[in-house]
Amino acid sequence: MKIPEPKAKLDFRTHVELRFNDFDMLGHLNNAVYLELTDLAKARYMQELLGEIDWRNLDLAIVNINSSFYAQIFPDDHVDVLTGVQAIGDHSFTLEQRIVDRHTGKVFMASTSVFCAFDPHEMISLPLYPALRSALEKAMA
Repeated sequence: MKIPEPKAKLDFRTHVELRFNDFDMLGHLNNAVYLELTDLAKARYMQELLGEIDWRNLDLAIVNINSSFYAQIFPDDHVDVLTGVQAIGDHSFTLEQRIVDRHTGKVFMASTSVFCAFDPHEMISLPLYPALRSALEKAMA
């Protein structure tokens, strides 16, 4: 299967450690764990972009995730998650991620996540706040 080229500059690397209980009865990484790894990398990426984050008052929500699986991950694999900003809209932005072999660059999974800024009390979308937009634009440059 041909793996599409990334649309984002995937310049943020998160090293992840795999745990024994991440693997299923077939001996490969459970599909749900792939998403846990990308969530960990998203959190670290946002901290890199924004500095200290008050996670209880972060007015962002993930509204869409799309993932394609290209290869199985086994216990002896060493993996990293690559992350970058793919697109910025008025109220949302998209992060692109790849789970890759740390040594060879082999792609195990590719994913995009769309985040939306919102007012948690009114439950409506909001424009991206200026500091976030600026950080995202800088990351894309």
